[in-house]
Amino acid sequence: MKLESVEVGIQNSHLRGAAEIHAHAAKAVAPIPHKITLLSDERKFKIHFVVAGLIPVNIAIALPTTFNYGLGLTGSADATAGADLDVNLGNHYMKYTKGSGFSVVSDKPTLTVTPKFAWDVEAEADLSLGLESTVAISIDKVISYNLNLAPSMPVKVDLENKDTQVCASGTADFVLSHEADVHFTLFGKNHDIFHYGPKQLYHYHKDDAFKKCLTLRKLNSTIVV
Repeated sequence: MKLESVEVGIQNSHLRGAAEIHAHAAKAVAPIPHKITLLSDERKFKIHFVVAGLIPVNIAIALPTTFNYGLGLTGSADATAGADLDVNLGNHYMKYTKGSGFSVVSDKPTLTVTPKFAWDVEAEADLSLGLESTVAISIDKVISYNLNLAPSMPVKVDLENKDTQVCASGTADFVLSHEADVHFTLFGKNHDIFHYGPKQLYHYHKDDAFKKCLTLRKLNSTIVV
């Protein structure tokens, strides 16, 4: 018995998330990077079935995700910063066929980021928000497929026009890559067949992704861009 063909991927998928950071500082604070594990690679959704009453098939799906952030302030402040994130991934398939190797079908994803800010004093801030996430699909003893997502959004909050306005501006960046490995095992015999990638599928970058200014009239104001 030989492995002739196997296909794995995702269909009509979105990655959505929201995060907020609250910082209180009595003086200027330099940006310090932080990383939080939202989902570990140990949390998996598993499917088990048997083909032809003989060959067991075990499928595991995981979504290991970490959130990276840093917030620096130029003066004393009590500030909240965050963002809503929506990545429309679309369809991504990878098929291995004996004799011809891997073939790939990938849609062009779209990235929507909605930053949010609130402040209690007139201070400036530098905010970095980043997400590292992998859609990891494994068909035990046959093939593994990883779709890697890395959106990031550096944001700067400045006082402008003689400190009468606060302006939020930011950059959007999103990198999508994938890789696969065929490692067929049957009746205790291992066959390392083929490895693909990692290969970058898509890279979106825009320096002036957004900028919006509001007049400072009172404290406890909020910007939603």
